Amino acid sequence: MRAGDDKPALTNLLTIYSMFGGQPVAQIEEQYQGQGYARFKQDLGDVVVAALAPLQARLAELAADPSYTLVCSRRAPSAPRRSPSTP
Repeated sequence: MRAGDDKPALTNLLTIYSMFGGQPVAQIEEQYQGQGYARFKQDLGDVVVAALAPLQARLAELAADPSYTLVCSRRAPSAPRRSPSTP
């Protein structure tokens, strides 16, 4: 398994794994050399889930806080007026 311009989808997945897992792409390529994509894709999912777990926990914590959800619900209607337009 190797990243390359001729394999944009695989290169993208390897980059995602690298960013979330903290390993260089070359190391990931070596780790999965000679293996099928099924194991790589399963491990990629595990790496992404593990990396996002703290964010999900914090979001759940905020969502459970009535004062936070009250502020958000009050501010939501004004958000489009306050945020700048994007091209």
